[in-house]
Amino acid sequence: MPKYKCKNLECRNFDKIEVKSTTIRVENGKVIDSAKRCYYCNSDMESIPEPGMTTYMTGSKNICKK
Repeated sequence: MPKYKCKNLECRNFDKIEVKSTTIRVENGKVIDSAKRCYYCNSDMESIPEPGMTTYMTGSKNICKK
């Protein structure tokens, strides 16, 4: 499961790591992550990439070697 950290300095959940169940979908070429919002302050949280996560899912462009 993906991990997230809230980066809002005023949030009581600031910099705490949360493991969440999520649904990730692509709409009009943009990745939509259903768990990216903080429960406390409603701001976007930073996702913490882990080995094995696709680059596209973590916000990077997919790497295509020719």
